[in-house]
Amino acid sequence: KLHLGGAHRCPLAFPQPSWRAGAMANSGAAEASERGEEAEAELGGGIDSNTLAERLRLAVDEMPGPACASVGQRTWARTVSRDLNLLSSDAHAVWLAEAHNLPQASELLVATLGALIAASTAPEGPSFPELLTPALGLLDAVLQGAGDAAGMLLSPDSAWSAVVKAAVGSVPRALQLWAAQSRPLGAMPALDFAVRLCDVEPVSAEQLPAWSDVLPALLELVDSIQRAAAQEGTSIQWTPWVMQTHCRRVALGSLLAADPASIHDSLSLLVLIADRLDDEHTAQRELASDCLAAVLGQNARQSPLLGEETPSFVLVALHEAALGLGRPHAWHAWVLPSLDRAAVVLAPSEGGDSKPAAAELPVAAQVLGAVAALCESEQVGRATGVPALAELLNALERLARAASGAPDSEHLRDLAHAAGARALRLLRGLQGG
Repeated sequence: KLHLGGAHRCPLAFPQPSWRAGAMANSGAAEASERGEEAEAELGGGIDSNTLAERLRLAVDEMPGPACASVGQRTWARTVSRDLNLLSSDAHAVWLAEAHNLPQASELLVATLGALIAASTAPEGPSFPELLTPALGLLDAVLQGAGDAAGMLLSPDSAWSAVVKAAVGSVPRALQLWAAQSRPLGAMPALDFAVRLCDVEPVSAEQLPAWSDVLPALLELVDSIQRAAAQEGTSIQWTPWVMQTHCRRVALGSLLAADPASIHDSLSLLVLIADRLDDEHTAQRELASDCLAAVLGQNARQSPLLGEETPSFVLVALHEAALGLGRPHAWHAWVLPSLDRAAVVLAPSEGGDSKPAAAELPVAAQVLGAVAALCESEQVGRATGVPALAELLNALERLARAASGAPDSEHLRDLAHAAGARALRLLRGLQGG
């Protein structure tokens, strides 16, 4: 191996056939090396798992330092990324399923993944963000292989605890990196890892990304997914719905594990995003609406996440948003605009057919559930007053009528009636009737 700058070494060759000393001297050589790496990757199923893991560990030992030229750093990162993806593949699934039980393999993977995650998020010196997602993908493959034992790997007493903690904390960064590049499909391994964390029982806050960090990242990613899907149109080769569903699962899982202070601090952002009325950000609206509904009690626990005062906290966020937007009262933030848009969607067009639903109907369903939860609180009734409640009832009636005349919309009609009954009870209580 050739090194430059003493401790700040620049590896120009690895102990693997596709590397040649000095191969990166010009672009032609770089292309030749990349072709060799691709050819080797195609035959990767024949590489012994232990050999591949050792090769990755050697690569970590040869991590480029500041003195290494940029082309050397990127070539090193590309090769390491390839090997990470290769070891995560089905060809090595049997080895990965036993790796956590094999002390030598476990120690090797923990050391390698820990170093690579640290290198991908380094604030100073050479940073290799492109390694973050494949590193998370390999850790996800280990957890998948562990099966029911995955919970043991996530425990604080596990030898894996430090690398798992670093990986969990890096998930928002991985999602944001791909969203910023407008290449959302690249975030799928990180999303798979986050979903698996949500599925491992018992779920704790320590094994999930911090709510304050992951919420902005997920909002950016779902927006990127929507833009990419719109640009590709009918030629799309992937399924945006699957990624959107993954984002929702990660959001709701992290939300349920979050501390009350973090949830409370996010309400203003959630309301503002849920209130966005343009068609270019419907994915963000859906996600934010899902989260608001979950805060109010539409979640796996079937209970509000901020205790008995949850409706009041959400109403304050609605009031502040309405005030900032110059609207009359709290119901004019998120609630009334969403109900009105859904009623328009459900109303028959001049030709007699219903208009396309897009994202308005799922959002309306969440809003109706949220209204029912809010109207359970007498404090909400007193804070909003008779005129505002009357306006809310009118909007609910319009939506119920539109849903009654539209096909396959009975559930919205029933939700509107249930929310209307609670709002009417509040109104009569204020009127003394």
